[in-house]
Amino acid sequence: MLAISAATAAVSYSEGEKQAQRQEQAIQDGLAKDRAATARQYQQIQESAMDEQAQLQTNYLIDSARLNAIAGESGLGGLSQERIQQEAANNSASDMATLEQNRVRQGEAASSQGLARATQAGVQLAGIKHPSALGAGLQIAGAAASAYGMTGTKTTPKAAVNAKE
Repeated sequence: MLAISAATAAVSYSEGEKQAQRQEQAIQDGLAKDRAATARQYQQIQESAMDEQAQLQTNYLIDSARLNAIAGESGLGGLSQERIQQEAANNSASDMATLEQNRVRQGEAASSQGLARATQAGVQLAGIKHPSALGAGLQIAGAAASAYGMTGTKTTPKAAVNAKE
C-alpha cells in the first residue's frame, strides 16, 4: 500500500512538472514568434518610410525641374523664381518631416505592442503551477502514516492487563 502511494505521488509530481514545462515552452515559443513579428513589422515600417521619402524627393526634383523649365520659357527669373523654388523646397521639407514623425510613431506603436505581448507572456509564465516536491513528500508521508495505522499492532498497557488478572 505504501509503495503504491509513493509511486502514485512520484508519478503525479513528475507528470505535473512535465505539464508545467510544456506550458512554459508554449508560452516562450509564442513570445519568440511575437518578437519576430514585431521585428518584421518594424522593418516594414522602416522600408515603407524610406520608399515614401524617396518618392517625395523624386517628386521634388521633378517639380523643381518643371519650375526651372517654366521660368526659362517665360523669362521669369530673379526673386520671383527663387521664391517659387524656395516654396517648393519648404513643402518638400515639411512633407519629409511629417513622414519621419509618422515613422517614429508607427515604430513606437509596434514597440508598445511588443512590450504588451511580452508582459502578457510574463504574467502567463508566473501563473503556471509547478508541483511541489514538499507536497509529494507529505503525500508519501501521509500514506506511510495511514498504512502504519492500518497495520500497526495495538498494545494494551501492562497496568490494564495486570488489573484484569
